[in-house]
Order: sequence, then C-alpha cells, then structure tokens
Amino acid sequence: MKVTTKDIAKAAGVSIGTVDRVIHRREGVARETVEIVMKVAEELNYSMPRRRKTKGEKSIIEITTKNTDNVIFETAEGVILNLLDFKEEDRAKLEDFLRKLDNYNIPYIFADKNIEGAKALTFIGLNNYQQGRIAANIVEFGIKANRDIILLSHNDDINRGFIDYFVEHAKNDGMVIVTDSTSKALDKIDLMTGAICVANGDLLSVAKRLEQTDRRDIILIGVGEEEGTLIYLRRNIINRIITHQGSTMEKAREIMKDYLDHNTTPDRQIFLKTEILSPEMIP
Repeated sequence: MKVTTKDIAKAAGVSIGTVDRVIHRREGVARETVEIVMKVAEELNYSMPRRRKTKGEKSIIEITTKNTDNVIFETAEGVILNLLDFKEEDRAKLEDFLRKLDNYNIPYIFADKNIEGAKALTFIGLNNYQQGRIAANIVEFGIKANRDIILLSHNDDINRGFIDYFVEHAKNDGMVIVTDSTSKALDKIDLMTGAICVANGDLLSVAKRLEQTDRRDIILIGVGEEEGTLIYLRRNIINRIITHQGSTMEKAREIMKDYLDHNTTPDRQIFLKTEILSPEMIP
C-alpha cells in the first residue's frame, strides 16, 4: 500500500501540514521536527518529491567528506561530493550523509573517487586502470631488454593496469617492483638501469634526484601532473607525463546543471580524457 503524508504525520506525531512543509522543504519547521519527519519517512519507505528551483536560486553545493555537516538539506538542489580526500574511516559518516540525500531525493555526483553501491547520478574521474596500462606501454617501448622497472604508486587500479599490461604484452625480462615508498625507490636508483613510473605524487622528488645524480639513462614516467614538474619534462629528465584534459569538478558542475535544468540522465561513469605530455610539447 502506498505511503501517504497522513501515514507519516500519524507516525511522527505531527500535523499533515507540517509533513507537507517538510517534504517540500519549506521554511517554518523546527530542525528537530524536520529530522523526526524525515526519519519516519525513511522508515516507511516514502518517496520524496523532487524540489523545484526558484528563479535565480543557486543551490548546487560542492563539498568534501570533511564538511558534510554544513549541508542544509531543505535548500539543497544538488550536491557534488569531491572524494579525493576520502579515507576508509570516513565511510560510516559518509554513508549516513548519503542516506539523508536519498531521503530528501537530492541528486548527487561523486568526483575523483567512486563509492560502490551508492545512488549517485554518476562518478566523474580518471580511468586509473587505463593510465596504468598506458604507462606500462610507454615504458616497454622505451626500455632496453632485461632492465628493472619500479612502479611508485599507492593506487590499486594504476598498479593493476600496469602489471596486467606486462603480463599480457611485455617482452622485457627484468623485474617489475611495485612500492608506495618514495624513499625505497630512491635507494634503488643508483643500482638500476631501467625505468621508474611515479604515480604517488612524488614525481618532482624523483626527477630532482635523477638530475642530481645525472641518471639520464633511466626512463622516468609520471602519472598525474604536479606543480614544478614541467621544467623537468622540458629538460628530458622526465620522459612523459600522463595526465588528463579538464577538471573533474568543472565536469561535475556541467553534468549536474544539465540534469537539473533538462533532466538529462548521465552515464554511470564519466572518465576525463587522457593526455600524454612530452618534452616537445613544453615551450
């Protein structure tokens, strides 16, 4: 049987008018009462109506996992969650926040990191697995036979893409060493003659070390552009940088606005286009 506002009012101990104001996100209801009504609506599996924007209203909210407490659900039209700083210990709090968004029928988009099982409109980010494979392909075509390779990364998808490529295609017989420790990688530089792929944000540190020790025989590939690295790409200390075109947040704003204005449903995952920078491209 379909749940009505009368059912919610009875269970919450409030008037039907109060329930109507809450579910349509109108002002004039105490926050404690709003929370009670929304909790009852959730328990009864009531489907909240979409809220209509008023002319000129700016109601797309951009937040991180650190400031979900700042969202006013009664006025939010859409939410963009930048999850770049997401940590596993934040999961319980984030899942509670997502349940509230679902209860209020507020659409939301994940940027930079996806949460499996959530009801987000879409995830917008990088195809890290593909970037790992591209990095491995570049390394293999530039490296001599029987040379060791270090992958400096803490991203599981990049690691998987990198290793999968070598398992499927590579002919190099050297070792592939995967580590997330920059210090361990730097310790091995003096003893190796192969390639280093950096995907943990420390490309600049590795490039500086190679220049200081004059190790131009080592192929250096970066996954992700970092501040200060382009000068080392221009000098050919860094051989290639695998990056992307555009910004995840800019794309998320575009997708959310299109959804709210035209009810256009996006694909479940949207990846930014990969771009490969070479020394010749840097003026």
